[in-house]
Amino acid sequence: MDAFFVGRCRLDGEELRKLREVLYVLQELLLRSLMYDALKSEAGDHLNFFRVYKGALMDGVVVDWWKVFGSDGADSHWKNRLDEAEHDAIRESFSDAIRESGEERNYSEVWEEIREFRNTNVAHLDFNQEDRAQRYPSLMPLRVSAEIVYMRVFEKLQEHGMSEGFPAPENMR
Repeated sequence: MDAFFVGRCRLDGEELRKLREVLYVLQELLLRSLMYDALKSEAGDHLNFFRVYKGALMDGVVVDWWKVFGSDGADSHWKNRLDEAEHDAIRESFSDAIRESGEERNYSEVWEEIREFRNTNVAHLDFNQEDRAQRYPSLMPLRVSAEIVYMRVFEKLQEHGMSEGFPAPENMR
């Protein structure tokens, strides 16, 4: 199997395949979040179909975001797919982008909100309504963190001629 080297990191065919899968998850997350925003601005609460579809889109965004940003131990977590030397710069980009989006929170607070929403509304059913997340989370921090990692994974795959079939990062906004 062919191997590629990026800095000191060896990328074999299996690593490139995993990067493509992560990029696909991020692509779906970004497309769902764009569709959610489009429906939010166009559909009123009186249209039941759109409420149900928006809920499904939100659940999909949260599940996909968790695959890439949730559990550090997951093979699909961004820190396990990108070079360790990049981690601090990427984390700083997350914080800057979240602040620029108008959010008054840091990345850890966003992560905690998504964990709670996922655990009480999406992946599990908590019968105690007081313990459930009471509102949908803001998609902006999820989108900006996904855009940052999407761009880096896309660039990494592009360096090896493996980005075919994926939209360029500037077309995912």
